[in-house]
Amino acid sequence: MDPGVMFVIKAVFWLALDGLLETIKVHVMLLNVGQFTVSIAEYLGLLPPQMIYLIKAIALPQGLSILVWAIAVRMALNLVPSWITRL
Repeated sequence: MDPGVMFVIKAVFWLALDGLLETIKVHVMLLNVGQFTVSIAEYLGLLPPQMIYLIKAIALPQGLSILVWAIAVRMALNLVPSWITRL
């Protein structure tokens, strides 16, 4: 196929894709999601001191971080193909 024809096909495809993405961007910008963004620190500041003490006493943050790291390690190890581990 002629390189000029391929260039025209790619240009038309790019123009259509760019128009679609620009339309999606405009529609997403029309959504007012600024009111839904909330800082976690605001909610933690609203907790009573007894609840904060209980969360720290049972080591909830450390437990959650251990759990998240365990899931991350498991997902990373799932990326290793099984034929490598059988060697």
